[in-house]
Amino acid sequence: MSHVQDQVNKSLKLVGRVLGDKFRLTACIGIGGSGAVYRADQIALGRTVAVKILNEELSADARMIKRFRDEAMSASRLNHPNCVSIIDYGQAPDGLLYLAMEYVKGPTLTQLLVTQNPIAVDRVIDIVMQSLAGIEEAHLAGVVHADLKADNIILDQRRAGIDVVKIVDFGIARLITGARDEDRSISGTPEYMAPEVISGAPPSFASDIYAVGIILYELLAYKTPFFAGSTTEILANHLKAMVPSLAARREHVPKELEGIVARALAKHPNDRFASAADMRAALAGLATRTKKVKIG
Repeated sequence: MSHVQDQVNKSLKLVGRVLGDKFRLTACIGIGGSGAVYRADQIALGRTVAVKILNEELSADARMIKRFRDEAMSASRLNHPNCVSIIDYGQAPDGLLYLAMEYVKGPTLTQLLVTQNPIAVDRVIDIVMQSLAGIEEAHLAGVVHADLKADNIILDQRRAGIDVVKIVDFGIARLITGARDEDRSISGTPEYMAPEVISGAPPSFASDIYAVGIILYELLAYKTPFFAGSTTEILANHLKAMVPSLAARREHVPKELEGIVARALAKHPNDRFASAADMRAALAGLATRTKKVKIG
C-alpha cells in the first residue's frame, strides 16, 4: 500500500470520532502534507465547522507539536472577514492534535482555475485585493503566513455572484515578534517561494507579498510563472530567471497590472511593495481607473 493511500485510509477511519466532547467529525474534506481537514459538527452549538488534525506521526514530534500550537495561537489573533476564524484547539487523550475553525463552503483558487478559464481581469483584481486585506491584518498582528498559494485561498460563495475571500492554513505561520531561533528549516511550496526564503532567510512580510504576486500572475495566466521541471529547477528559476511576460500568456492584460506583478515578484525584497496595504492600494487605483472599461 502506498504512503498516500495509507494516509487516506487513516484519515477516513477518524470519521465519526468525537474530539474533546466538542466536535464530531462527519467527513474528510482534504488531506495535506501535515494532516487532514474534516467537516464536523460543533455539538454544543449545532453548527458545522472545519477541524484540522495533524498526522499521527507528527503528533509524536515535540517540534511539530510546538509548531501546531504556535499556529493555533497566532491564527486565533486574527479577526478579519478575509481570514478563516479559529474556534478552538486541543489534544485528544491518544495524542491527536486538532484545530477547529470556521467552515467555508466554496472552491479554492486552484479549483476555480480548473472550472473557470479565463477569469475576468476585474474579478482577479477583486480577489487579490481581498487576499491582501487579510494578509495586511495578519502582518499588523505580526503574523507571516509563510505558505500562501492558490490552494490556501477559498472563495466563500454563499451569496450568488459575490466572492468573499477566506485565507486558510496558517500552518507554518510565524510570529515576527517571537521568531524561533531553533527553526531554520525551509518551508513552503516551491512554485510560490520567494528567492530569499529559498536562499535560507526566514519567511517574512516581503515573502508573503511575493507569494501574492505569484497568485496574481497565476489567476491571470492560468499557471504560475515557474511551473515546469523538477523542484530544483523551479527554485533555481525563482532565484535567477526572468518572470515570463503576462502578455505572452494572455491577451489584453493592462500594462499597469503587468507592472504591479513585476514589482511584487522582484528578486530582492526591498524592491517589492513595502506592505500588503501598498500593493492593495496600487490594485485599487487600477480598479478605479478601469471600472468603466470592460477588461477580460
